[in-house]
Amino acid sequence: MARFNISPIKVDSLSFLILDCPSDETLFKYIPVLEEHNTTDLVRVCEGFPYNIQPLTDIGIKVHDDMKFEDGTVPNERIVAKWLELNEEIFFDTPTPDRCIAVHCMSGIGRAPDAIAFIRATRRGALNSTQIAYLNRRRKKGFNKKSRKRNGRSKSPSGRICGKEDPSREKLTLGPSTTTLTLEEDENCSKKKGGFLGIGLESSVLFASEGAQVVCADINEKGAAATVEKITSLFGAGRAVSIRADVSKEEDVKKMIHLAVSQFGKISVLFNNAGIMHPADDNALTTPESIWDLTMNINVKGVWFGCKYAIEEMRKTGGGSIINTASFVALRGAATPQLAYTASKGAVLAMTRELAVVHAKENIRFNSLCPGPLRTPLLMEFLNTEEKKNRRLVHVPMGRFGEAIEQAKAALFLASDDSSYMTGTEFVVDGGLCSAYVTPEGETISNSPHVSYQ
Repeated sequence: MARFNISPIKVDSLSFLILDCPSDETLFKYIPVLEEHNTTDLVRVCEGFPYNIQPLTDIGIKVHDDMKFEDGTVPNERIVAKWLELNEEIFFDTPTPDRCIAVHCMSGIGRAPDAIAFIRATRRGALNSTQIAYLNRRRKKGFNKKSRKRNGRSKSPSGRICGKEDPSREKLTLGPSTTTLTLEEDENCSKKKGGFLGIGLESSVLFASEGAQVVCADINEKGAAATVEKITSLFGAGRAVSIRADVSKEEDVKKMIHLAVSQFGKISVLFNNAGIMHPADDNALTTPESIWDLTMNINVKGVWFGCKYAIEEMRKTGGGSIINTASFVALRGAATPQLAYTASKGAVLAMTRELAVVHAKENIRFNSLCPGPLRTPLLMEFLNTEEKKNRRLVHVPMGRFGEAIEQAKAALFLASDDSSYMTGTEFVVDGGLCSAYVTPEGETISNSPHVSYQ
């Protein structure tokens, strides 16, 4: 029988074995290694066919094979953390010398190294925001409330809620008293279409998954309300509200800021993601003046209004983070013109830099998010032929369109205290486009590892 050269990873009093193999038959080849390290439990963190667990139970190993999210998404390292959380008193509070737990992850799905890194961080108290939010949600639903219960709260300088002072614990990135206001960007469509898709939806749900309270604003209230329904179904009632807002109208922007404050007490993060890219937007000779004015009113004036009224509220609570969506087109010219859109995004970059400098000592941070071309339904409808798609992709070193969830992850970083020393930046998430001259040939194997909330 084959021997596999794997070494256990020590975490507190436990050891963990990483088993990255595609089937139970391959797994059984590890049995001599499992026995050698006194393995008592095997945690399965991959989807697939049911185990034939008899060979494992025959040597006294208990198989934990029922760990799935309620929404049916593929399990990953969070399932391991959940399992440890449910069994903490057994496995950590009651030390057992030389105890070993095997973690079985199917290649390419379970991400075994991430699972163990997750466990290691959890046990050391160095939880990141995603981990804390996930474990807190499990506690709220009644899992292991006794263990590691956090009774105290203290405010960070940015007004966000941190855990009870503990030198071994990192701050929450986004916590239950963080209020985020997300506006949706309506790419390649008229002002009246709306819909709260793409980056707006992904970031709203992602912020909520981090424990934040979310206000979703869109000119299409039904779209924003649908996002609130999704957040409610995933994380419970009272976590999100929606409002109709035309960001080109100052009174609408005042109302949405007021809603965030009246509903949740303050505003911690503003994601100015509302904007349009009108199909009639073309070159300098053919773009109608009405389209130019419409684009500037939404993409530039709307950002100004949002910043203006968010600043007033953030000053009252010790600061916050404002993210303004620009675009890679503000940094690179294109022979497929969209002049008003490009000019408006350049204005967003300039405005963001100035606001960042003006308000830096008030602990109000401003950063621009510059997405590359994304695989959103609206853009794909516009790029409706392979010729149109390839005209763009030839300039992207990764050879693919970005995903909205990847921009949401970037926005989360800029929203969080993890980016506490960043202000005035142009945060480019574009698959390498702005760094490229000659791009590589051949098929791409690049893909997004993130699960979309769409």
